[in-house]
Amino acid sequence: MAFLLLIAIGFAGGIVWIFNVETAAAAYGATSGWHPIVVGLGCALGQASAYTALFFSGEFIGQRWGWARKQIVRTREKYGERLETGFLWFTAPAALIGLPPMTGMAAVAGGFHVRLLPMLAIAFSLRWVRFTIIAWAGPQLLLWVKSLLSWLRSHSYAALAPIPLFVAIIVYTYYRRRLRRKLHERAQEHAQGPAVAETPATEDQAP
Repeated sequence: MAFLLLIAIGFAGGIVWIFNVETAAAAYGATSGWHPIVVGLGCALGQASAYTALFFSGEFIGQRWGWARKQIVRTREKYGERLETGFLWFTAPAALIGLPPMTGMAAVAGGFHVRLLPMLAIAFSLRWVRFTIIAWAGPQLLLWVKSLLSWLRSHSYAALAPIPLFVAIIVYTYYRRRLRRKLHERAQEHAQGPAVAETPATEDQAP
């Protein structure tokens, strides 16, 4: 059941951002006693299932949910021309580091005449690697948190113990969105290119 729950979290996180699969992978890696490869496999299976659903119903989901429509439109605007010639090349960084967002990639794949199986093979393999690394780092992160809490308790600041975690989450979210915004602006500038003013030549005509 715990493994099925992990797959379900991976599926939900592949569609709705509020279900943070990275946090789940780190928590499972730190507390479940499973090998990180097993944790990564469960997360990757859930994500691959979500991408399959988005592949076949991305346009429908975009029409029903505003946040999904924004992500689909943003992906088309930022990477449209480059996706025409190298969609699968962009699938690799999308699956491994989340840029471009894999959710948007899966939703627009059909419009670029991309076959499901090649895209899914790349996404599943690299998501497995991604979540295995996160699950492996989970115990180290847990030890760091425990040592921090121990230090806070010894200094009578137990009430402040949750604050560093919340601050870390806020800072991570802020800089991730900032990075995505900058990449989006640079992609738009690159797509538009330098504006070249063209003035038509005029000829003097005799009266």
